[in-house]
Amino acid sequence: MPVSPPPKNASSFLPTPAERTGFLPARQGLAALALLAALAACGGQPPRPDAAATAAPEAAARRAPEPAATTAAPADAAPPAAAETQDAPPAAAVPAAPDIPDTDRIFFASGAAAVDDEGRRKLRAHAGRLKENRRLSVTLVGHTDHLGSRSYNLAIAERRTTAVAEVLTSFGVGRSQIRSYGVGSEKRGTACRTAECRSRMRRVDLIYPD
Repeated sequence: MPVSPPPKNASSFLPTPAERTGFLPARQGLAALALLAALAACGGQPPRPDAAATAAPEAAARRAPEPAATTAAPADAAPPAAAETQDAPPAAAVPAAPDIPDTDRIFFASGAAAVDDEGRRKLRAHAGRLKENRRLSVTLVGHTDHLGSRSYNLAIAERRTTAVAEVLTSFGVGRSQIRSYGVGSEKRGTACRTAECRSRMRRVDLIYPD
């Protein structure tokens, strides 16, 4: 006849404390928490950068001064040109004399600045007029033909006006009554192709105020 096993103790049918509370042992609980933290790290938002680390580069960028804008001059820039000096007076300073009679003109030979006998006779008559009225003045304007350089023509024109002024003063005219300009070659010189035409360009005009 088989032998029955001894009956279990009544305490073996009671639930364990873990079964009553629903909590796992400590090791299993820690492992579960670690697994949940790893899953949250993989599927969640990436960690935000440190605010101090982000603000530092921005503050440095604001403090850094911007480089000053410089405009480099072209290498081949030319220096400003100097003002041209005028050897002759402005056109407005020389009285206009479109219709001067030959009695008011002293002519000269080519390259010469000496007053000839005919010129002296004309100047004697002018000296008489100027001495009668000491308030009257005369302007001497020296011209040349179109041959030669501009500087040469200006120089000889001034020599001719000086020669005429010296003759007038030798006849008793006051120096304060005489003004003179050397204007050189006339603009119409390129159209003057004959010796006779050029001879009339070499002269000093005596111009009186209106």
